[in-house]
Amino acid sequence: MSHRRYLRQNKRCLYQYLFLTVKLDAHLREIDHAANEMFAQLTKQMTAAEGVTEALKAAGRMEWVRRTNSIRSRVREIVNSKLIYN
Repeated sequence: MSHRRYLRQNKRCLYQYLFLTVKLDAHLREIDHAANEMFAQLTKQMTAAEGVTEALKAAGRMEWVRRTNSIRSRVREIVNSKLIYN
């Protein structure tokens, strides 16, 4: 669910205020930018902390894919809970 849909369904007053004051698009761009930055930063930190390196990629591609997908999934949940659905 996108942040726009979340606002429309769960925070109607805020959505209507932002829409009527023509600030909705700017707000959504700001949230999108912050979410992308947070996703990149957390992915980089978790990848380093869990030892997911190019050496692992060369040694066992499927293990690297599994770990990378796991990290991305966890980071997506964090970003959604902190920024998108807050």
